[in-house]
Amino acid sequence: TSAEHQKCTSGDKFSSPFAFSQAGPEIAASPPTDTFAEQMPRYTGQQGWSDASMPMQQPVQQPMHPMQPMHPMQMQPMQPMQPMQPMQPMQPMQPMQPMQMPVQSMPMSGPQGAAQAIVVDGWLMKRAEDMGKSWMNRWFVVNWSGVMTYGKDQHTTDIKKIFLDRVTKVRPLNHPTATDEGRRAGMKKPWGIEIYQGPGRRTWFLDAGSKDKRDLWLNSLQMVVAQFQG
Repeated sequence: TSAEHQKCTSGDKFSSPFAFSQAGPEIAASPPTDTFAEQMPRYTGQQGWSDASMPMQQPVQQPMHPMQPMHPMQMQPMQPMQPMQPMQPMQPMQPMQPMQMPVQSMPMSGPQGAAQAIVVDGWLMKRAEDMGKSWMNRWFVVNWSGVMTYGKDQHTTDIKKIFLDRVTKVRPLNHPTATDEGRRAGMKKPWGIEIYQGPGRRTWFLDAGSKDKRDLWLNSLQMVVAQFQG
């Protein structure tokens, strides 16, 4: 026999190359660990124990609720601005009425040395002294000297004179202190003037025709008379 055969016969169980097949149950292989583990029952939580041979059920996922859309902020609409009221146009200023002041000038020396400064002049109606008591239009001129002249026009040489002095009273025809004859004349001539010269002297009745003209002549005559009464 060969050396290898002798070595195997000395006590080695595998004395022959064909001895591996004869070992039989003495060297049976163990089952794989992974195959054994798969056959064990498993605990699946709420579903309890399950057989390993059954496929593992996946937990049912609850569907997610869609997010509610955010409500837009409730903003109150802005109130439209009220249109501005247009400015009222400024009223044009009324032109100032020129002051109707008596005509005044510096005293001038005439032939006889009298003051010839004119205070006021113009047309006035004069009541006649005759029985008819008619009213006639005459041109009057009042000087600072107290001499009041009148004539048929501005250039006449036929001039009459009225002398104003400290006893002269100048007042409207309808004034309470006017003479009875003057108040009667004032009923028809509301813008008339009475020049009272005192007892025994003639009283003159004039008519200006309007309130403004009457006031101008009245103020001018009273101003001239006042210089004699001061």
